Amino acid sequence: MYLFAKSMALFWTIAEGVILAAMRWGYLVSSRGEGRQPGFLVLSAALLGLLGVWLFGGEALLRGTLGLDARLPRTLYRWALWNFFCTLWVILEGCIMVYVCRLYERLRSAGRPEEPAPEALSGKERADRVRWGIPAVILGCFSLFGIYEAGLFRALSRFALDAGEVTRISLFYIRICGIFWVVFEGVVAFQGVRAYRVLKRGSGRPRMGG
Repeated sequence: MYLFAKSMALFWTIAEGVILAAMRWGYLVSSRGEGRQPGFLVLSAALLGLLGVWLFGGEALLRGTLGLDARLPRTLYRWALWNFFCTLWVILEGCIMVYVCRLYERLRSAGRPEEPAPEALSGKERADRVRWGIPAVILGCFSLFGIYEAGLFRALSRFALDAGEVTRISLFYIRICGIFWVVFEGVVAFQGVRAYRVLKRGSGRPRMGG
């Protein structure tokens, strides 16, 4: 059952990564920067390979070093691993959200007249404001993970928690990740529908010539 859960974790990571790559490709094509995609794909594949090795072989490699034969260290390691992947899924969804917002702003700006009114320039300004969205998502999520895990270890050394209490504390972190994931997914759905409407309006315009 644990092996099946790890397989599903890797599968979900791949699925989210494919969606992110597709959204990034769409944004780059709209920005005429599609040449930057191959390097991103190679790096992503390498990171995915490392994650797979760690997910399936990390426990065996670290068993002697971390004393994972005992129940409490094994529970700590497995929940830390699972919480890391939950954090990673939130990061992937957050990056998808940023690219959907960027793509919507790019499409909306492209559909405006060549000489827009001054207030129409706010679209570019909004696109500039989300430029730092991906670093903010990555830094924020990993900071939350690090702070939470550090707090768990402090509580463990201070109050002598058992494996059941570690499990309940770790499950609460998953619920926190779930809230962020739902919020990010909601923004993706909302902005995705808006982008689709922009594309639909653009496809219905009469073409010049021909």
